Amino acid sequence: MSASRQERKIVTALFCDLVGFTSQAEEMDPEDVASVLAPYHARLKEELERFGGTVEKFIGDAVMALFGAPVSHEDDPERAVRAALAIRGFAVEDGLELRIGIATGEALVTLDARPDAGETMATGDVVNTAARLQANAPVNGILVSEKTFQATGESIEFREAEAVAAAHGGAASPRVESPSALAINSTPAPALIPVDVALGDPAAVLSVLDGADLSPINVQPEPIGDGKYRIHLPPGLYAFNAGPGPSVPVRVLGEALNVNL
Repeated sequence: MSASRQERKIVTALFCDLVGFTSQAEEMDPEDVASVLAPYHARLKEELERFGGTVEKFIGDAVMALFGAPVSHEDDPERAVRAALAIRGFAVEDGLELRIGIATGEALVTLDARPDAGETMATGDVVNTAARLQANAPVNGILVSEKTFQATGESIEFREAEAVAAAHGGAASPRVESPSALAINSTPAPALIPVDVALGDPAAVLSVLDGADLSPINVQPEPIGDGKYRIHLPPGLYAFNAGPGPSVPVRVLGEALNVNL
């Protein structure tokens, strides 16, 4: 068996947990618990992936997700906070209460990990910090680390929150204060534009690159028939590729697009 490929990367970790659900679940039939959690998990996954995140694991009613692994974006911290705001939005509408913690920092990432098979994708203090922030967040609050705040303060509205104590290396080691901020709201995210891509080769694999630095973009193509796929992207310049040939540059503006590859 080949050794796992690992790399140090800057990631943003997000933890989200429902408030009070564990005690409620103790009084419920397991099938009833599953019927409540299944649609909630599906909606969580949808929102996290919509903003470019990857779900590493679900633990009961809690979820851990990563932004920046396996695919990195320059604005991963902002993507994570926007995803958290969207999650809080639908949860409140559904009468649910939750706490969310977000931290940005270096992690050791296993590049070929399979989260859907229960394999851990990232390890490091950033993961522990996000979990501690989540545990200390107020009900329906989104508590973020100082690094996340510094990366998103120009686009997200925050108010100052009390520092959260973070233990390092066990109970016997010194404790340090981790500055934190509470996310309140955000400036409107760019509207997503539907792009329909027709593949000349049905066996080809669609890839989309950021036109600025040609880095891969995590997209979820939706089959719409006749060899076409629909994806949604914010306005910008992209490069589309579906085979060994050259990429096709496409500028996505404020209207639906059709691209033939």
